[in-house]
Amino acid sequence: MTSGSSDRLTDFSSSLFRFLSTIIFWTTLLLVIIINKLVFRLKVTGRSNLSAISKTGCFLISNHTLYLDPAIIAHAISPRRTLFSALQSTFKIPVIGKYIRFLGAFPIPENNGLGKIIKPIKEALDKGWLIHFFPEGELHHFSQDIDEFQNGVFFLAYLLNRPVIPIILILYPRTLFGFRINRYFIRVKAVIGEPVYAIKNPDSWHSKREAIEEMAAYTHKVMEELIKQEQSLARNKRRHFLRL
Repeated sequence: MTSGSSDRLTDFSSSLFRFLSTIIFWTTLLLVIIINKLVFRLKVTGRSNLSAISKTGCFLISNHTLYLDPAIIAHAISPRRTLFSALQSTFKIPVIGKYIRFLGAFPIPENNGLGKIIKPIKEALDKGWLIHFFPEGELHHFSQDIDEFQNGVFFLAYLLNRPVIPIILILYPRTLFGFRINRYFIRVKAVIGEPVYAIKNPDSWHSKREAIEEMAAYTHKVMEELIKQEQSLARNKRRHFLRL
């Protein structure tokens, strides 16, 4: 939400804000794409899962494993844009706070955060925006073990009847002649998963809380299994290379 406003996530109603945001975002994204290609050799799969709901807004989630995760995700889903949730304290940092607003970030209020943003989130979704959350709640640097999910984004998905699309960020060690070079020298693969919907059947035994928790647990399992599959394939390829 913008300063002094509680009815919208970002000030796109202002023509000046839209103009500056467009220039800053696409300039930043161009630099991000260059970095992702040269440094991380980013590969993106599953774009069709996102294009299948190209005319409607939905939620995006991902594991949080690198400081540059938002940049990688922005690249992976381009040319579509997403609004990124961030801690309210981040927006108090001079220069950075203003900069990430223009990129499309919005703060989560510290007290009763979800309750205060339900209305503006619904309005943004109705306009076709994608809205991103890190359900783990914090960064686990270079970790491929996904921490337990907080239920916030799944509560919003259930309440607003919108799907959640998981984006799984998978890290691979860079190797030379089959041997790992350095733990910080990696390549990244972003996998855009299939939309996940909450069970909302009035005749079902599911309560709202159970449906939300089940949605979170199922999405967590899907993301974990995909990471394990990718890691297993990478290990097999490395063993094959070393046997040659």
